[in-house]
Amino acid sequence: MPAPLIARWTDWHGQGVEHLVLRQSSGLRLVQSVVIGPGTAAWQYALVCDLGWRTRSARLHRIGQDLAVELRADGLGRWTDGVGRPLPELQGALDLEIGVTPFTTTLALHRLGLRSGETASLAMVQLDADRLVFRRVERRLACLDRGRRYRLDTPEETEFEVEDNLLVTAWPGRFRRLVPQPA
Repeated sequence: MPAPLIARWTDWHGQGVEHLVLRQSSGLRLVQSVVIGPGTAAWQYALVCDLGWRTRSARLHRIGQDLAVELRADGLGRWTDGVGRPLPELQGALDLEIGVTPFTTTLALHRLGLRSGETASLAMVQLDADRLVFRRVERRLACLDRGRRYRLDTPEETEFEVEDNLLVTAWPGRFRRLVPQPA
């Protein structure tokens, strides 16, 4: 089993931090993360992805609240809630977006493997971390420089940079990658 990947980010202004651990086990990618946002908000999330970087399950919990959002997916665009009830409003969405982390963008980058100049339309499940609700959204992803720079069209157009493993290093106005210090 390969060693886990550990990544940390801060929000653009250095007022919050995320600590993420990515492991591979039994043909799955397992993600555990804690996000301490600016102010008093903090979240814990866990993802299970297949080896094609498609989300198979997601759980988001706002620390200090008894509520959580749990979703499951078949990797083909069909989603259910945590107890197996179908969610037809999410039909066709393959990717996941959690606004308090840059990590979920990595899933689509790996899954699509875009070359420089290529673009793709994405149907995504957007998890609202503050209200613990979800909805289907449409996005457009463009590769500006393969493995280095991308643009995601959300309500506003935003460019971000990644490193070799497609983890976000700089997302101006939103996130910065923190380089772990040697042990």
